[in-house]
Amino acid sequence: MPSSDPLAGLNVSISQGSTTPPTIVATVKNNNPHLVTIAAYQSPFDGLILETGNLSIVPGGAASDGNDSDNSSSNNSTAASKPLSYPTIALKRAWPPPSDSLVTLGPGESRTAEIVIRHPVPVRQLGSSATVKLSGHWMSVWKRAKEEIGDADWDDVSNPDEFSGVYESNSLEILIAKSRKIPIFITTAILGGTIYYFSSPSKPTLLNSETFIPYTITSREAISPTSFIFTISPHTPNPSLPYLTPSTSSWRYPLWSVEFKQPQVQIARHYTPLPPQSLEDPADGSLRFYVRAIGGGEMSTYLSRLGVGHDVWLRGPHVGFDVTARLGAMDNIVFLAGGTGVVPAMQVAKAVLEKNSDAQVNLLWAIRKREELQRVSSPVRRPSWWQFWVANSSEPVELHSQFQDPSPIAQQLRAMKTTYGQRLRIQVAIDEEQTQFREADLQNAISGVQDRRLLANRSITGSGCRLHDSELLQLTSEFETPASVDDCKCGHGAGKNLFMVSGPDGFIAHYAGPKRWLGGQQVQGPVGGVAAQLQRRYPKLADDWLVLKL
Repeated sequence: MPSSDPLAGLNVSISQGSTTPPTIVATVKNNNPHLVTIAAYQSPFDGLILETGNLSIVPGGAASDGNDSDNSSSNNSTAASKPLSYPTIALKRAWPPPSDSLVTLGPGESRTAEIVIRHPVPVRQLGSSATVKLSGHWMSVWKRAKEEIGDADWDDVSNPDEFSGVYESNSLEILIAKSRKIPIFITTAILGGTIYYFSSPSKPTLLNSETFIPYTITSREAISPTSFIFTISPHTPNPSLPYLTPSTSSWRYPLWSVEFKQPQVQIARHYTPLPPQSLEDPADGSLRFYVRAIGGGEMSTYLSRLGVGHDVWLRGPHVGFDVTARLGAMDNIVFLAGGTGVVPAMQVAKAVLEKNSDAQVNLLWAIRKREELQRVSSPVRRPSWWQFWVANSSEPVELHSQFQDPSPIAQQLRAMKTTYGQRLRIQVAIDEEQTQFREADLQNAISGVQDRRLLANRSITGSGCRLHDSELLQLTSEFETPASVDDCKCGHGAGKNLFMVSGPDGFIAHYAGPKRWLGGQQVQGPVGGVAAQLQRRYPKLADDWLVLKL
């Protein structure tokens, strides 16, 4: 029986964001009692919504400062009552839509997008005000989380969970500020004062979690044709960086990220900074990121096109799981990372190994091609790296301190291996060489810990603890405030070993089960996939290990 239509439960409204440049804030609210996933194409989340002509603009103010005759005024009034005509474009979009162009809204959740009225709209013809209205077509709305939509679903035209139809916002009168002309004959002193008055910043210029601030790309190093490491530095030096422990050059959090903004399409994505290298001074405010451009990915493609000297916009820090508090008296982390998901693993390894001399981290890194790991002349093409369990695969590569010809990201991993020695083990599975991490590999990584440490250092945890209760963890977001002493209800000596998974949605779902939407935010959800199979086979794992999905 067909599902009820969720389109009636989607409300689109617009409000004014700023007058210069004139900016519209579109808000989509999901009033349905269930989550929905929206394909951004032609929706208010489409970064090209202006260029495709979905915003109707009726000029409402005088576009000229001159004195018009009565006849001219009448003509202008008639013209102003009609929507402004401006050039639009027809687009051929990638299909199916890439995963990062899908927006999932939980029940009651709202999401906003900014629409800046700029070229190709002739803004000067608008005058001092205009009436705007947003209308378009929901190309694809699903009653599923985006992780549950497969490629085959897009080809099924009769799928009962997919809907399409029109949407329309309220009409809104907006004000448009005119730029003031400064006479060319004013004195230098007056000019300086005038410029300060009109250009003095009204928003923060230092990194914060509310507003985006500019950074400049200062270096860029290619790893492969689609991946690179780039370094950025803030425009304004900050003597009190929010991600450093006060009066030190040490990172405050074991796991954290920032958001990058794509100003052309008004979307933001989280990226995790690489931990600082031995000769770097974190106090200078520079940050490094490992990025891979994904076909159809708006943000990664945007970043891949920027070179040294270009600006990017950041906000943060956004604090992730308090790993050290959850680890507590235990010492062991097994971290399974896919692609650029290795960066959170590097953050965690550095934080834990530096804090606890008994800690051990086993890092399992799955990549598509050897060039991500090692400089090679002729990489081999293989199927997608998250297509697991290929028969007759060889063993993963061991990255040791003498590893030859490392890629830029592997150089930092090798340096970490040299620093931490036997306490850090790094294995790499390469899809093009038919190596994957199987259930047996995960079992060996965990059982090795069991043999070495667990009998001598059993976890002691109680129910109801925010940090260590696996049932409560299912309802927890990966973004949380750092733990306090009172957050652990388990008593002295509490802790759990950690099995962590980071990477693309399909990678996480396969190994640990998909994350879920609850109350407008994404939460951990129950343990599934390979991790759940191991827990069923070895019940002690559920007691002694927490599974964390990033």
